[in-house]
Amino acid sequence: MTKVAALSLLLLLAGCASKVDNERHPDSIATSDEGLDAYLGEVYEANEEQSIQKVISEAMVALKRDYHPPRVPRDAHAKSHGCLQASFTVRNEALPKELRVGVFAKNNVSYPTWVRFSNNTSDPMSHDKDLDLRGIAIKVMYVPGKKIIPKEADEQTQDFLMFASPIFFVKDIKDYAEFIKALGNDAAFRDLLTRPRSLVQLATAQLKAKGKKNPLKLNYFSAVPFRLGLKENPARRQVKYSVKACDPVAAKNAPNGDPKNPNFMRAALKQSLEKESACFQFQVQLGDPAKQSSYPVEDPSILWPEARSLTHPRTFSPYTTVAILRIPQQDFDTPERDQFCEHLSFTPWHSLPEHRPLGRTNRMRLKLYETISTYRHKANGVAKREPKTLDPKTAYPNR
Repeated sequence: MTKVAALSLLLLLAGCASKVDNERHPDSIATSDEGLDAYLGEVYEANEEQSIQKVISEAMVALKRDYHPPRVPRDAHAKSHGCLQASFTVRNEALPKELRVGVFAKNNVSYPTWVRFSNNTSDPMSHDKDLDLRGIAIKVMYVPGKKIIPKEADEQTQDFLMFASPIFFVKDIKDYAEFIKALGNDAAFRDLLTRPRSLVQLATAQLKAKGKKNPLKLNYFSAVPFRLGLKENPARRQVKYSVKACDPVAAKNAPNGDPKNPNFMRAALKQSLEKESACFQFQVQLGDPAKQSSYPVEDPSILWPEARSLTHPRTFSPYTTVAILRIPQQDFDTPERDQFCEHLSFTPWHSLPEHRPLGRTNRMRLKLYETISTYRHKANGVAKREPKTLDPKTAYPNR
């Protein structure tokens, strides 16, 4: 297990690592705060705020050390394989009626959508052959309703973020902060040896993603939980999301990129979409509030059981398709599209309250993502805003 291998999964849900400094960061980011949802199992971690501030400091130090205005990339998922026009069509029949809410409220409604495939590394010039867990960011457009973050409340977009592992390898923010400190001291592997389950999970996730040289070949997962339903809805559930190919055979047969090309993931995606469209199933896994040991909200390192097994003979929940994400043929590999994509922001908290993020890892993401995104856009001299159309030329009408 190399430092690069360990770092690649770490970067996914938070930021890059370096030596800690004493730079001050906002103690909180404004949300329409409703407090924890104890019914679904939310509980604060001991010293949670201090641990979050440590993670933010690490990310900011590394970002300012490695990059300078006006070319500051994302601290994670900095390398894009392509920014794609798509559609998100709801198929809500499999959901209980009381959970046909938010984006899933109306059946057969199709929303214009932006999709961004990426590596999770903080280096936008990294070689695609480096150990990495790829990611997908989905921005569904023309979604009515107030969003959670007050300053974005009237925006008409909804974000979903996923990567190529169904679990996260660190159970809490304290362990996360300790691992970041170990990374800065080149002691990441020794740190993982103290948590063998984390080491096995990290290696397993890396091996499953290895060899898939086209973003269309991968399955993607939220890894962390979200709430489906408002807090006052007695039928609300903790859920996880997944994106999987509509046709696994077609995905398997999609062209592979040439590993000699440092950008082979983009090349393979371009080759695929020059010939035909791509299709993914957007899926939901329903948890059970009464069975926290099987569907925990505060420990994203535990895999929720999908199928019956010896360890879960009665408690299991398969992923169920609730929408179709279709990516039509298109030429996305242009400087104009890349520039547009670079200025997009994605966060799980840019969301309707019916899809509210749950758990300590998501609470960390709220503050981390907002801090990094605000700094990055300001450093690059670019306004932080949501797109209004699927045409980069008209996406920002008040430009």
